[in-house]
Amino acid sequence: MATRTFIVDGKVYHDSKAGFKAFLKKNHLKWTGTFDAPKWSSKKIVIKAIFVRDPKKNITTEAQFILTGEGNTYYEICQWIIHWMKGKEDGDKADRIKRKNIKERLARFDCFHKPNMDYLKSIKAPESFIKYRFKEYEKKREELIKELEKEPEVEPEVEKTKPVVGGWWR
Repeated sequence: MATRTFIVDGKVYHDSKAGFKAFLKKNHLKWTGTFDAPKWSSKKIVIKAIFVRDPKKNITTEAQFILTGEGNTYYEICQWIIHWMKGKEDGDKADRIKRKNIKERLARFDCFHKPNMDYLKSIKAPESFIKYRFKEYEKKREELIKELEKEPEVEPEVEKTKPVVGGWWR
């Protein structure tokens, strides 16, 4: 099951509230929450809402929707919030991609640079050498993390080539 969080401006939510509730009803989501903990649910989808209000003006300043579910209806609701309510996804896709890339690069770094403690102990390497190797590894890993966080995310360029007509025999 996937979970996504959307943040919607209070005025936009207020203006499209009736349409949103009708859309949920059309997709068989029923109100199962309370006024303190708003919640709509069906067999495959749960939507929890958090409304941030300004008590002085008595208006909603922000609406947060936490969607959990799967299937086409789940994705339709996500698209409805993004398109009609101008919802911004919390944890932007670019940030998620960057975190994933950092995680992958660190895993690759660990694969090649992390000292094998069991092996070093099995060949009876001095304890001071093992500690030195491990501290050196941690230092290089921290430097890599700092470097990766500074690095701007750039989409990889796909090499454009002309299609080959015919086969290798030409």
